[in-house]
Amino acid sequence: MSSTSSIQHTDTRGRIVVIEYRLIQKDLVALFERSGFEVKVLPAAELKVGPFRSMCREWNPDLIISINYSPDLALLATFVRKPYLSWTIDPLPAGRMAVRNGTELASCMVFSHREASVEDFKALEIKDVRPLKLAAPHERRAPVDHTESLKPYTAPVSFVGNSLQGDSAGFVPVLDEHQLERRVPELDAFLQCIFDARMGHSNWCGLTDPAEALPEEFLIYVTAQSERIQCMEAANGRLAHLLRMERVKSLSDAGIQVWGDTGWETAGVTYRGVANHGEELTRIYCASQLNLDIPRLYQRDIITMRVFDVLASGGALLAEECSELLELFTPGEHLFTYADSASLPGRVEELLAEPEKCREVAANGHKLVVEKHTMEHRFQVILDACYERGWLKPL
Repeated sequence: MSSTSSIQHTDTRGRIVVIEYRLIQKDLVALFERSGFEVKVLPAAELKVGPFRSMCREWNPDLIISINYSPDLALLATFVRKPYLSWTIDPLPAGRMAVRNGTELASCMVFSHREASVEDFKALEIKDVRPLKLAAPHERRAPVDHTESLKPYTAPVSFVGNSLQGDSAGFVPVLDEHQLERRVPELDAFLQCIFDARMGHSNWCGLTDPAEALPEEFLIYVTAQSERIQCMEAANGRLAHLLRMERVKSLSDAGIQVWGDTGWETAGVTYRGVANHGEELTRIYCASQLNLDIPRLYQRDIITMRVFDVLASGGALLAEECSELLELFTPGEHLFTYADSASLPGRVEELLAEPEKCREVAANGHKLVVEKHTMEHRFQVILDACYERGWLKPL
């Protein structure tokens, strides 16, 4: 049975405001519209009290939705007496994990793709917090059978993703403020030591103590907690960059080809440029004998969007093993896994020698995703929760 069969176009009516966001927002909008709702997409730049109140008076929405929880938006929804729902798919900075005074928490619902974050949201005393994993936008990701269109993207093993070269930029204003910019090599060496010591630990997701993000002699200058938190986030960005570089470079002899930002140009691997997120990305996943998933540092305990995208496209996937991945997929049946950086080159060599096995596992993974893990499935969970709360009414 098709994964879309459970969502039929009905005469259900309701008005939804969705805050514009680069990921999955368009998929949600399309699913609401297909189910008979009117949807207004609001750019984040327009979230000012006066204009927002005027829009709600004139259009009278039934529900406000955002990708990623926003305490300011929750408060705005309270001002206009509308329920607020968020699906948090990214890690949030400390300032976003808060509740503004005056927010009506009983009118908020939070979904979180990271189950560990559910308790963090509950600690804010938000009444309704639920886990909801990411999924495949399978209408945008489906196997491509046209051989000629795949030829330009053929690769033994590929990686599509950002080099994360700029993710440590948060250090710059702090170091400049305290005249520490000349000591950047010292800071780089300090972070390299952390990387060497901790990256071998399975699923280590980065620093959590701001005092650990800087050499001890730097801490006497950087004393403000806000600056230390900024440095911790920058340090984790640097460590994530080192992790990606290490893993991709280790596969240079295997012929890895990389699509992403220009930070890959100096990595000593075959760099293919930027891939658009539409059909080209699907073709890369279909044309590669093996697609590599290297999660960002903060993603090592979750299933990344890349996992769902590759499997929905019918590609063979090699992903870092984590407990959440094993909850939904079986290694060797739906995808392949690797344990750490040290084992990665050998694992790739082994799989490249078994192209038929790769195709068989890719087909199984695609079948499972289409049956159980599409955006349509997750949308139905959201819709049912809104019906349950009485925020939307089916006809």
